[in-house]
Amino acid sequence: MQQMFDSAGVRHIPTGIEHGTITAVINGEEFEVTTLRADVETDGRRAEVEFVRSWEEDAKRRDLTYNAMSMDFEGNLYDYHGGMDDLQDKVTRFVGDPQERIKEDYLRTLRYFRFQGRLDTPTFDRETMQAIANNTDGLKQLSVERVWMEMSKILGGGNIQQILGAMDKTGVLGAIGLNAKPSQNLMDGGDPIINLARITDDESIGPRWKMSNEEKGKLGFLISQKGQTHDKKWYTDQMVDGFDRTQLDALARYNNQDDMIAHIKSFKAPEFPVDGNDLMQLGHSRGPGIGKTLQALRTQWKAGNFSADKDELLKSLSEKITKRTPMGDVIDDFYQSDAPQFKGKSKKKRRQMAIAAKLSKMDENFIAEGIMLRLERDDYADMLVLHVKDTKTNRRTEVRGKLGYESGGYDEEDKLHQLLDKIGKAANISDLMNGEIVHINPNHPKGPESIKTATKLANENFADGKKPGRKGLSKRVGIPKGATIAQLEKIAKNSTGEKRRMAQWQLNMRRGKNKAK
Repeated sequence: MQQMFDSAGVRHIPTGIEHGTITAVINGEEFEVTTLRADVETDGRRAEVEFVRSWEEDAKRRDLTYNAMSMDFEGNLYDYHGGMDDLQDKVTRFVGDPQERIKEDYLRTLRYFRFQGRLDTPTFDRETMQAIANNTDGLKQLSVERVWMEMSKILGGGNIQQILGAMDKTGVLGAIGLNAKPSQNLMDGGDPIINLARITDDESIGPRWKMSNEEKGKLGFLISQKGQTHDKKWYTDQMVDGFDRTQLDALARYNNQDDMIAHIKSFKAPEFPVDGNDLMQLGHSRGPGIGKTLQALRTQWKAGNFSADKDELLKSLSEKITKRTPMGDVIDDFYQSDAPQFKGKSKKKRRQMAIAAKLSKMDENFIAEGIMLRLERDDYADMLVLHVKDTKTNRRTEVRGKLGYESGGYDEEDKLHQLLDKIGKAANISDLMNGEIVHINPNHPKGPESIKTATKLANENFADGKKPGRKGLSKRVGIPKGATIAQLEKIAKNSTGEKRRMAQWQLNMRRGKNKAK
């Protein structure tokens, strides 16, 4: 072949010369050409071949009868194994003995089912099904990439439901690690990932079959959204927030929402008009507070159907809520407001929006009786952190918990939520969330219990080794007792995790940051 192409002046590339394959480049287009071959030795995954000059000999090593046909330049068809008859009968058969063909290359089992998907109404003969069932263990020798390559074509082909049923009966699905369940919603010729999500809840199959990141992301998203059908507002909010439209499109197709498919394709997301620079020009300090304020404004903007411009949003921020506005007043205003962003919102949703808006104005420092507390959001760890200091003993600790309490949620299993809830019951919850200094009322039924809980927490968890069997957090993370400010600065700069956070906390306390004035 190389001499033929050289004589014709055709450039060629030896892409698989050891297997008799070269690529001819004609007018910038590549054509893969393979010479005639015969198998010398096979192991179920690859074959050692020799080059021959007989078309009939080459046809013997083909997998399926209709794949073994050939045609010359005059249009004469050479069919050595009845491939044309099989096409007419809509049946897929192996060349010769199916057991031998399968053992030569176990991938042929999956290829068999893929080609069955190309026939209008395929039939499955007993001999072939038995040969496949007898050789399923060989499928485990295949690389996962080759398995997914064939399965993606099966799931994107025709007759999917019928083919998967046959694969299940012969044990093929189990051999390749696909725990499939029947589905009436499979779509022939559709997206293979969407069809895969319809038959399995196993998200781990993505990395196991070494899918691309895009494929794994789409599969995981579809599985996570099973049983949920979203409206236009939800899809719109997701697109405005920059969520991957290909995944949203896949979800709409999964749920057969033609109107949402069209909306996702045509919707042009507006740009949020406010950024951090706008807030700093209003006097906001750099830091996480700006992010919370922006998120509150973004929520307000989306709830109002993106109608508010920058001036309107900044005006609403400065007029309605300040650091001194009691939380209760904010919640009442949100309950009673008839502004566009509140249209159709439930009382619970309005309360969450009120808390989010109020928190954007808070410095999150407050003091309870004998206890100084600082509440912060650790975005890196995706957690809420309560720093606790017993002002009488000067001992400190921290409690970590799930996010949500600051936005109106409550998890009864979360230790931090339990503590905040106890303190809130014995104090003015509005002032507590407002950032004011709060004294727990000792005469309140829950007052003594709340004071005791917070005091015990600070003294027991931060005993610095003074109590037998207990080690303080500073000692536990390796911060020397009596460390100087310079030492703490070095530790905070060069450490990570708890050690860095504890060093920074001690620096803040030494310098007087976040202390009550």
